[in-house]
Amino acid sequence: MSISSISSNAELILPVWLINYRDKIVEYSSVFGLGSAEISATYADIDYYVFLLQELQQNEDYKQLMITGNCHGDWIHPSSTVFPNMPPVPAPGIQNRLLDQIARIKANSHYTKSIGHELGIISIAGIDSINSVNHFVGVGNRVRTDIVSYDYEGAWIDSHLNGADWAFFGK
Repeated sequence: MSISSISSNAELILPVWLINYRDKIVEYSSVFGLGSAEISATYADIDYYVFLLQELQQNEDYKQLMITGNCHGDWIHPSSTVFPNMPPVPAPGIQNRLLDQIARIKANSHYTKSIGHELGIISIAGIDSINSVNHFVGVGNRVRTDIVSYDYEGAWIDSHLNGADWAFFGK
């Protein structure tokens, strides 16, 4: 999976997920056969990924290189004099390494839905269907509904507006 750009939304939400994953992965390292060297490398990747998203305001091409492993422009490596607390620089392709690790974890026979929730790696392919809709409230030309979907905090809703194809409602 590669991303074409770093969005501002990802820069706000992703660090929280990354830090949670970093804090929890060591608990499950022996269950999934992740050695101390791999855990140390994962920590280094995540620390640098968070630095890229939270500290490095410019240099989008460099962010792309470090996150996805490739970029299409010129990039400048950040200076440690400008960022004295910059973590050690890992190899480019941080996102690919994290996604490979997650894929191995999910393919492991010891993987459970509970562990997936704990690590934050439950995919949308495994989302349960809505088990109840409490009520609909009309407000002007908008509708609000309270949805309960087991223990999930949100719902994916498709719409079929004016005869168009079914699509995610948020678009």
